[in-house]
Amino acid sequence: MVRVVAVGVALVVSLLAAGSGTPVLAQAKPQKLDFAYILAPPESGAVAFKWMAEEVTRRSHATLTVVFHGGTLLNKELEIMDAVKSGNVAIGSPSGAASTVFPELGVFLVPYLVRDYAHAYKMFIG
Repeated sequence: MVRVVAVGVALVVSLLAAGSGTPVLAQAKPQKLDFAYILAPPESGAVAFKWMAEEVTRRSHATLTVVFHGGTLLNKELEIMDAVKSGNVAIGSPSGAASTVFPELGVFLVPYLVRDYAHAYKMFIG
């Protein structure tokens, strides 16, 4: 217990000393993250993602700026997945296309076909 406290105190002291009294994490430069989605508002998912982007920017006091691009940058789910993988887009929502790459995720596209956990396990395990 004493060792954990000592390590924690050492970490805080090193963070404070590194930036003349300001923790290193507080000195971070603003980051811009592009968020791609296939549809634009007023589609319900796009409205929620746009709100999320604005809320992240507001709550981080603009140190993290999320720019929502609904239906503008990429218009296919697989393109969004490839853009995130390559680093061209920071955040993307592939929605249904994820099941083409990871077939196990297809179960989330048909929630009403699965009665309960026991039924889901029976479907997957056999």
